[in-house]
Amino acid sequence: MAHLRASVYLRTRKSGYTAIFYDPDRSPQQKYVTLRTRDKTVARRKLSDLEQEYVLGQFDPWKDAAPQNGILLDEAIEQFLKARKDRRPKTIRADASTLNLFAGEMKAGCLVQQIEPHHVQRFLDRGLSAPTLNTYHTRLKTFFSWCIEQGLCRDNPLQRIPKPKVKHKEKQYLSKQQYEQLLRCIETDATLRVESIKSGEVVWLANLVRFAVGTGLRLGELTSLSWDAVDLENHLITIRNAGDFTTKSGHERAIPIAGEALDVLRTMHTQRSSEGNDFVFQSRRGRNGDNERLNDEYVSKRFLHYVRLAKLPAGLSFHSLRHTYISWMIMRGVPVPVVQKLAGHADIKTTMGYAHLAPDALRDAVVKVFGRDVPIDLS
Repeated sequence: MAHLRASVYLRTRKSGYTAIFYDPDRSPQQKYVTLRTRDKTVARRKLSDLEQEYVLGQFDPWKDAAPQNGILLDEAIEQFLKARKDRRPKTIRADASTLNLFAGEMKAGCLVQQIEPHHVQRFLDRGLSAPTLNTYHTRLKTFFSWCIEQGLCRDNPLQRIPKPKVKHKEKQYLSKQQYEQLLRCIETDATLRVESIKSGEVVWLANLVRFAVGTGLRLGELTSLSWDAVDLENHLITIRNAGDFTTKSGHERAIPIAGEALDVLRTMHTQRSSEGNDFVFQSRRGRNGDNERLNDEYVSKRFLHYVRLAKLPAGLSFHSLRHTYISWMIMRGVPVPVVQKLAGHADIKTTMGYAHLAPDALRDAVVKVFGRDVPIDLS
């Protein structure tokens, strides 16, 4: 019979559980088998497995080392990343970065099933910000959940580690006044520098800002938008996966356009130099003066330059234009599910993060259904 006992190596920082096998006919009568775990639940399960193998004659603790069947952590990570090939390249790169960083903290030759909560906790206890730790926690938990599905391990070590709490941060968006102030700043600067800049070199940003606020597109969606996705007749644009671009949710969506966003498209359409399937928003910084796709990083930097020049609040970024689109719709009483669809949010909880901007609209919705004097037709 075998039983568990706390390891005598506790003081040497090799703490863990050891299975002790006893047989009066063997020499020595007791045989110690290290279970390589400090988790009692895991230790009991390992002990049960060893006992079963001992009874079946598949394992002899007096002769054999404790079996360590399984897959190496590095190999599991490689398989996991391949299994997620349908995800956005950016997501896969982020997963790879976190998992490889974690693997680097583990001993060479570590098996997936050998990883325990204290290994993960040690990795997370590195003085990182709460949002970063939250992201690491999510990626690691997803990885180990996949490992369980594939039969590579039985437990998710993240299950016993609480997710770091992230302080809710209000999404920054532009007021109507700030929006107009930003546009004036961009266009005034273009006028003042007319002698030193090429035609349209600054004004393109004003068009991009108008279109971003009028459509809520993410920066990558804007710079990847091509003319074949534009339907001027029906006032629609389609955000689709194409080439090296994949939407954040992986799903395509159609967005109706109106107002300034539609005016921008019509003007740019009449100014097109060709009828090919080129990008709607183009850079004039290409070689030999050729137009090419706008660089996301360059757009962000130019936007921040004019935010400072217009003396707008610090903390605004190009993504704030998407927040502006969503916030303005919510404040005008557009139903949350409609906003969710237009914004391309995979989870309605994301859209609900803006609901506090329209307390009157939410109250009116409740009164409309549950108000005492409101007749309800149940037929």
